[in-house]
Parts: sequence; C-alpha cells; structure tokens
Amino acid sequence: MDGLCALPVKSDKNFEKMRPDLIIDENLKINSDFVLHPSLSEFHELFKEGKSAFIHATSIPYTKRSHFDGQNLMESGGKIPYQEKTGWLGRGMKIAGLTGNGLALALPMPLLIRGVPMNNNYFPVGHKLPYPSTLKIIQEAYKQYDEKLLNTYQSERFTNVKEYIEKTDKEIPLVVCCYHGNSSRGAAEYLSQQGFKEVYSMTGGFDAWPD
Repeated sequence: MDGLCALPVKSDKNFEKMRPDLIIDENLKINSDFVLHPSLSEFHELFKEGKSAFIHATSIPYTKRSHFDGQNLMESGGKIPYQEKTGWLGRGMKIAGLTGNGLALALPMPLLIRGVPMNNNYFPVGHKLPYPSTLKIIQEAYKQYDEKLLNTYQSERFTNVKEYIEKTDKEIPLVVCCYHGNSSRGAAEYLSQQGFKEVYSMTGGFDAWPD
C-alpha cells in the first residue's frame, strides 16, 4: 500500500481515472482534500481523538541512490549517513520519559529505537521464550498468547542480543555477517558500543563469499 492508496485525494478527476477501483469513504476524511483507506479506520478514530497525524508526500533531503544510507537517515533523523548513533524515536522517548517501554521484535536492536535506557529487543532464536519482562510486553501488545511463540524447545542457545551481550567475554573478537554486508555494519557498530573490543563486519556478506 503506497501513500496515495493509504491517504487518497478525493475530488481529483485525474486521480479517479488512474485508480478507479479505489474506495473513497467520506466518513474517513482527514480534511477537505484527503480521506483514509477503509482498512485504516482504526487510525481515523485515533485521528479524531488527537492521537495520530498524517504527513503526506514528504521525504528526507537525501538524494543519493543508496537504499542503506537512506534507511539509516530515516531511522536516525540525521543529515549525514551513519553520523548519528541513536534513533529519532529513541531520543523522543527519552525526552518524554518513556524509558524501558520500547521493545523491538528484531535482531539486532534497530537504530530507530536506540538511545533509551533499557529498551529491549527479542528475536525467536532457538524457539525459546524471552525474558519474563520482555514476554509481558509482547503479551500486552498483542493482548493474547501466540501458541506458536509459546510452544518452545529447551535450548542452551542465546535467546536474544541482550543475553548474548551479558554472557559473552568482551575480549573475544566478533565477526558479524549478513547476506550482503550492509545490515551487519549496523550490528557490528552496536556491539562495539556495548563494550566488545574487536568487532568486524564481513564485507560483501555471505553473497560475496562462495562455498
């Protein structure tokens, strides 16, 4: 779903010709020009309560062609790729006093949410449950148990990055790998910030290293 599908413009003849099948629901209007897609009706309730807003057709100043640099700027809110070490959402949460309330279902911790003490992440490695405090956040977010998540196997493997950082000798050299060598750069940078003395990102990733 792109921006003009999520927040279509109404009463525009050219737009109606290009997207004749798009449903325009006047009950979900945001202002005199735009309405919400019917599948986003819950967001409209939040909008009426003053708890959500919509910023249409905007972009960051970055004009080069690197998807990875652009993604870094989208998450960091910075002006130069890889200059900021924290994310704009993390910094905003810190200012708002929302420490310890963030949970990312990702590995490693996304740049977007970095910058707040006690923000956590979880990734279901080894089919093992997360820490009780992390599981509580997941339960509150989804309001019900996920049986596939809760059916686990006993394993000695690390369940998330936080546990790995706590239990691993910081003097041991680490090599971080991903498919193309781009995501591993951010992961290596994060591990370095956690006190590991030698952290490397494998250039080119798995794709550049044949069997």
